Order: sequence, then C-alpha cells, then structure tokens
Amino acid sequence: MKVFLEKSAVQARQRLPALLDEYRPDLLILIHGGNDILQQIAAEQTRDNLKAMIAEARQRNIPVVIFGVPAFGIVFLHSAKIYEELAASEGVPSDLDSLPKILANNELKSDTVHPNDRGYRLLAENVVALLQKHGAL
Repeated sequence: MKVFLEKSAVQARQRLPALLDEYRPDLLILIHGGNDILQQIAAEQTRDNLKAMIAEARQRNIPVVIFGVPAFGIVFLHSAKIYEELAASEGVPSDLDSLPKILANNELKSDTVHPNDRGYRLLAENVVALLQKHGAL
C-alpha cells in the first residue's frame, strides 16, 4: 500500500492522475482536506477537488472510499459537511466518524491535527471495517 501526503487537495488533484496510472491501485482511500481547512480554503474548492479525484479514479475503474475530515475548532466532533454531501452525491462508501473521534482524543494524536501511531492503527482498523461493511473484504 502506498500513502501520499499533500499540502492541499488541489496539489493532490494535480498529482493523482499520474499516481493512479503508475501504481494502478485496486482501491483509492480518499482522506483529504484537513490542510485545506487549516489554510481556510473555501469548502467549495475542496469539494470540487475531491470530486475531481473521485472522477479520476472512476475513469480508471478504481473504486473509492472517502473518510471525513473534521472541521477544526475547539472540539473535533463531526466531519466537515462536504464529506457527507460528496459521499451522497457521488455514491461512494464513507466513514464520517473515525477521524473526528481519533482527533478528539489526545492519546491518539501526535500533535494538534495528526494521529499518532495508535491513532493511525485505529484509522487502519476502521478502513478494514468500512471495506468489510461494503463487501470489499
């Protein structure tokens, strides 16, 4: 499994087609937008970039699942609204709860916005659960 980190969804959108062609993954797990939220990029722009990434994967017959990133504030209780909207409009399986719950727990974070090893392990377990729920595993 390859993991690629970008500073924004627009950067990911620009790099994704070449990465999909090079690696030909069986699945795209899309967890993007946190840096956009931190940089106060308009939610509509982030949504459009995520939607374009879903389209790139679909053009290559690569299934997509999306994980919601919380809107950052005092407490991380819910994914930003765009993730629920995207999951519904694009018909992709989603997990809107895992990352907000992980980031709300200081024991699962390495800093204010990133999971630590335990947090990433829990996120990976939730990826597996989502795939099992939708019959992919």
